[in-house]
Amino acid sequence: MAKQHGIIQFTGRLGDVVGVKSKSGDYFLRTHHQISKEEWENDPRRAPNRKAAANFGSDSRFVTYIRHSLDQFLSLMADGRLHNRLQALVAQARSRCMRDDPQAPLDLRKIAPAFRRFSLRKDMVLNDIALMQPEWRMLEDGTRMLHIPKFKPTKNKWSRVHVEILRWHIALIPFPESEADAGALAPQYLQSRWMLPSAITDVEFQIEIPKDAPPILVALGLEPAQGTPEYYYPLRTLAVMEILEIIHPQ
Repeated sequence: MAKQHGIIQFTGRLGDVVGVKSKSGDYFLRTHHQISKEEWENDPRRAPNRKAAANFGSDSRFVTYIRHSLDQFLSLMADGRLHNRLQALVAQARSRCMRDDPQAPLDLRKIAPAFRRFSLRKDMVLNDIALMQPEWRMLEDGTRMLHIPKFKPTKNKWSRVHVEILRWHIALIPFPESEADAGALAPQYLQSRWMLPSAITDVEFQIEIPKDAPPILVALGLEPAQGTPEYYYPLRTLAVMEILEIIHPQ
């Protein structure tokens, strides 16, 4: 698209030209294509466009499900372009699956591995905040245990602000077979107690997943704050969450 310069910059349609403002604040111009509904639906030359539009809509609805499953963390642990980054991630994973088998309908569970280590913030991941190695343990009753050993805060991040308390968050997001199935699935949320950074001990989350459950995205978040557990102020510059693992029930 052409970029607008000068004093007068606009958005919206002006004849056959459309002005667009990006999230970065830049203004662009593009031409407006006059395509009738009948041509869009029936013209064979538009078949690739129709398929791309359908895929984009399907991906967007699925991304909305993932984003809504993390609603309570978005204001603190996500950046403003999370939906766009998730959309690009799903589109790339879809393209890889279609190259392997172009005719087969897409099973969303095939793209689950693409979400591993995806951070809700583009500029930060968990290891930027704390050096740690989370471990998975299987208990005798089949329950999974997420064990987080005592971690070591990174100096370059924690030296900027004074952290008085912190806690861990877990989001368990069922991964549907198709975006139409997402409405019947409900995420689960777990969190640790508030802890003092100077006296951090190992943290463990016990996670019970039925054997007939779909794959589960496990998102792990860290919330530093100032104050007390009753009255605290979260530190957004250090809060981060990323999708740690995909659990496949057996």
